[in-house]
Amino acid sequence: MIEINIIDLIPIISDLINLFLSGFIFIYTYNWFNNKKADISILTIWSLFISMLIKSFYSTVHIFILSHIQIPDSIKIIIFSLTGFLLAVLFTQLKKTRILNRILYKINNKSINDDIFDDIIDYDKKTMMKIYIKSSDIYYIGRFSLREENGIHSWISLVEYYCVDRKNNNKIFDPEADGLCSSVVINLSEVERIEIIYEKDSNVWERANWKKNGNSN
Repeated sequence: MIEINIIDLIPIISDLINLFLSGFIFIYTYNWFNNKKADISILTIWSLFISMLIKSFYSTVHIFILSHIQIPDSIKIIIFSLTGFLLAVLFTQLKKTRILNRILYKINNKSINDDIFDDIIDYDKKTMMKIYIKSSDIYYIGRFSLREENGIHSWISLVEYYCVDRKNNNKIFDPEADGLCSSVVINLSEVERIEIIYEKDSNVWERANWKKNGNSN
């Protein structure tokens, strides 16, 4: 196993910044926004590629704009790094656009997301959930609040919820009726199934119904 001393890296820090930084910022930010994980080797390769593309883009632009001005390296690093961050934000927003999702759906019913919750939860509208617990006589009905993605230890949270007896569909616990400000957090490994209820003008529900509607819109 190769061990790298941080002191040995000091003389080449400027080179590492030029090679990796903007691409690393893009990949790391994009993965963080989208709950993605990448192997260090893949992260390194993509950082190199994206950094080179960003630098090449600005070098090309510089040929036509302000070509007579020599831009200091410190300013270039800031511009490249900021571009990497902004591109991550832009790409994260683009993957949510209706037209991109519609194109992928028409091609092969394909989603751009790795996590199904990114496709079935409407983050812009109210999304109600009915969550059934494994080997339990209860289920929860409430509004989706937030979730944590952590493999088999993932959690989902509901607000404006109440707990129901599966046998007779009677409410067991209704915090709002008791004047309580409450939320419930459920481990997804304990969930049997989840039923989702959308607003009538939900874009997520519209996308899910494309096939039923003949993909006409």
